[in-house]
Amino acid sequence: MMCIGNIFGNFIKAIRITTAYAIFTSVNRTLLQCCKLFSKWQSNRHSPKRFKCCHMITILHSANFNAFKIFYFFNRFYRKDISESGFHVTDNMDAHFFLCFLFNQFSDRSINRCMGFAMYAGLVIAAAMAAVLFLFPHQVLLLVTDNRTLVEMGAPYLRIVGISYIFNAVSSVYVSMQRSAENPALGMKVFAASMLLNTFLNYCLIFGNFGAPALGITGAAIATLTARIVEFLIVLVYALLCRRIPLRPRLLLRPGRDTARSFAKYATPVLFNETMWGLGTAIFPTIMGHMAGSTEILAAYTIAGNVEKLCMVVAFGISGTASIIIGREIGAGRSDTVYQVGLALNTLAAAGGTILGAGLLAFTHLSAPAWFFPLFHLSPAACSAATIMMTVQACIMPMRDFNNCNIVGVLRGGGDVKVATMIDLCPLWLCAIPLAALAGLVLQLNILWVYLAMSTEQLVKCIAGVVRLRTGKWIHDLTRPQTIE
Repeated sequence: MMCIGNIFGNFIKAIRITTAYAIFTSVNRTLLQCCKLFSKWQSNRHSPKRFKCCHMITILHSANFNAFKIFYFFNRFYRKDISESGFHVTDNMDAHFFLCFLFNQFSDRSINRCMGFAMYAGLVIAAAMAAVLFLFPHQVLLLVTDNRTLVEMGAPYLRIVGISYIFNAVSSVYVSMQRSAENPALGMKVFAASMLLNTFLNYCLIFGNFGAPALGITGAAIATLTARIVEFLIVLVYALLCRRIPLRPRLLLRPGRDTARSFAKYATPVLFNETMWGLGTAIFPTIMGHMAGSTEILAAYTIAGNVEKLCMVVAFGISGTASIIIGREIGAGRSDTVYQVGLALNTLAAAGGTILGAGLLAFTHLSAPAWFFPLFHLSPAACSAATIMMTVQACIMPMRDFNNCNIVGVLRGGGDVKVATMIDLCPLWLCAIPLAALAGLVLQLNILWVYLAMSTEQLVKCIAGVVRLRTGKWIHDLTRPQTIE
């Protein structure tokens, strides 16, 4: 009874602690996903070639969001939001432990050093990706589709939008630092403003509204680049005026070897994790893009994916909070409470996933066929595929939310990055990808079996994550003051 009482007490405490941060994060992500769906709807509603436009955006979304996952390991470590094709895309990974420790243990000098190194790394990666997209846009798009017409339409878009990564790399690192320093409101305000501007410019430049030229896909790319530049300028002005953590240009530009070694020590497993995770998840749309009826399947995959992310905003808030709380508890030397707090947060995430999954299941079968799918002018085949995907998503959402919080927030926040990497990658590469390829390309089964094969990743992760959580071996005090200053 005492154990149950302790768990319940920590559960209530966790709910109270996470409320503010979860609200900020959830509102941010909700706005982003709503505007993503709005942008999709606008393209279908206005375009005289609705079918082609719909699937052009589908292809761009798949290419930019999935084939470029090697770039998204950077996104995930620095917790940034990237916009493409009129869509503001948000990923769901947090790794705030290092900056949380710095904020709680050291001065702004250490934070500036760490941030400087992160910006250098981000700029290198962003510049490399921009160069790849500018020089080889056709090859990148061919990873997702073999439709030559769509490839030719999308190539100019990739050349322009790749430049936006450079501006976003800098602004996202700074926003991530502010989140880790218990200022999540900045990210919500900056990225929401950027997203709204992006959506408005898409409306103007794609379709030629308000006197603007109708540039089509090229207009979407220009809108994204403009929004990213404005986002960067807003962050720059805020950083120059911020007195809580003032910028120190000398330390920012010359972070030092000690900071680089310490940063690399903690970041390398995370970066490897996200690189391999990105490459792995990029394979899924590639498999679907080479199945019979790939155009309808990819269209359904885009809509279903956006709905799933909208349903997971609460889990994103909880996992983001978990990484911060776990890092703070360990950094403050309160390791005895870490397990109970982690257990409470994971329980909260699973409970939220259960409720949202039930709601998504009801929405999929009661409301979506009547009014939601028609908004996007999906074909009957695409509607059927989207229904199947959303049904599977609803069933596995409790596990997905639990895994997101447990791996990203609890295990990684506890410093158990190596085991967290194995739990995150092994089910993907050893189970989900082989089974999906077997079902879709070899056996040529329908999308239901392919999607179920993809979802086996979550089941294996859940089992492995629970086992690791119960051992308590994931709690590591990684703090090394002497390596920072």
